[in-house]
Amino acid sequence: MRHPARVLPGAILIALGLVLLAANLFPFDLPGRLWPVVLLALGLLWIIRGPLWLGAVSMTAGAIFLAESFETGVEMTSWWPLLIVAVGVGVLLPRRRARRRNTGDPHSASSQVLIDDTDTISVSATFSGAQAIVTSQAFRGGTVSATFGSAEVNMRSAQLHEDGADLELSATFGSVTLRVPQSWVLQQNGSVALSGVENVRSSHPTEGPALRLRVSTSLGSVTIED
Repeated sequence: MRHPARVLPGAILIALGLVLLAANLFPFDLPGRLWPVVLLALGLLWIIRGPLWLGAVSMTAGAIFLAESFETGVEMTSWWPLLIVAVGVGVLLPRRRARRRNTGDPHSASSQVLIDDTDTISVSATFSGAQAIVTSQAFRGGTVSATFGSAEVNMRSAQLHEDGADLELSATFGSVTLRVPQSWVLQQNGSVALSGVENVRSSHPTEGPALRLRVSTSLGSVTIED
């Protein structure tokens, strides 16, 4: 495989497509019963690549729906509080920080890092991972989104425009990690649904140009660090 990081997401899509095809071609209801396996596979992906809490929630939901589909007496209406328990367990688990380096191998997943010196960025990860290093010396903003994937943006070598910058962060069943210089002022607003925003910076300055963050998450996570 040229891109090992895409193996599991690709396998999930293939499995989902085969289940839907079987549902169209065969009269039995087995494909309809097995759809929660997709949630289990996604949960395994997130446990391997992070965030751990999202993997725990996905696997718990998949297990409940799978048991419900085979009429074992387990029903989501009764067992849904386990999802809250799974979130709690995932939050308590030690946070893993992926340490990647450029291997120089053009076919290595860890070497796929975009270096962007423009004043605006657009980083998107869908069923995959995306990494970007921003080196702009007058950064104005842009968008970073992760849908069933993970996006990492390193801005430690960048400088803000004198008027500041506006950056939209979106995580839907995925994770976004943003690394900024210690001297940057951050202003944050947005909406969070069954997910979280974690700011683990060592300092929080209040003077100077500001990076204005608009965060939107739905069963996803956003982490900000220096």
